[in-house]
Amino acid sequence: MCSGTCAPGYTDCNNNLLADGCEVNTGSNATSCGTCGFQCGPNQDCVGSVCVCSAGFGDCDGNPSNGCETDVFTDGLNCGTCGTNCSAGAHILSSSCSAGTCHVTCSGTWESCDNNPLNGCEADVNSDAANCGVCGWNCGSLSNVNPSNSTCSVGICSFSCLNNAANCDLVESNGCETNTTSVYDCGFCGNDCTQTLEFEALPPGSTASCSLSECQYNSYS
Repeated sequence: MCSGTCAPGYTDCNNNLLADGCEVNTGSNATSCGTCGFQCGPNQDCVGSVCVCSAGFGDCDGNPSNGCETDVFTDGLNCGTCGTNCSAGAHILSSSCSAGTCHVTCSGTWESCDNNPLNGCEADVNSDAANCGVCGWNCGSLSNVNPSNSTCSVGICSFSCLNNAANCDLVESNGCETNTTSVYDCGFCGNDCTQTLEFEALPPGSTASCSLSECQYNSYS
């Protein structure tokens, strides 16, 4: 009769060493994990002689008898990891879990502008000056706008201009586009120093400039 010692990680679980030797790898066999006859639970694999959850599953109820009962790839209450609730964030209309990642639909004028579904829909694009109308539209970063005096109302920016700048075209998207030290908009929009008060061109040889927000002329000859 043969006798001997099994190689590390292997065991003679059927007590038939002569017929098949040490037939079970207890380091990876889910029906004899770590020792003969110790069976891993549902959705579990044996890795290094320890039962662990199979990919995409979690033991979210903490009950070893039912193994890894939760599909963390699709469960909206345990999305990606146990306890990650896709609907827990603010202002969420609906949510789902796909491939272990939460996806949310926001309610009303709220949006997930930080692309983090776990904190829900954190930005109200109706009133958020950093996300006005759409995510990323920052009222305070428009051209020559005073960032400390910019607001958002019904998704439209309202702002004041920095010194020597004005919003002469009344277009929100380009901010305060006009330089009011220009000879064509001196001090305020439309104050064209190159024209006389009668809106005629200056006499030949005459020149105009803008200084301290006022038109300056040479003497007509």
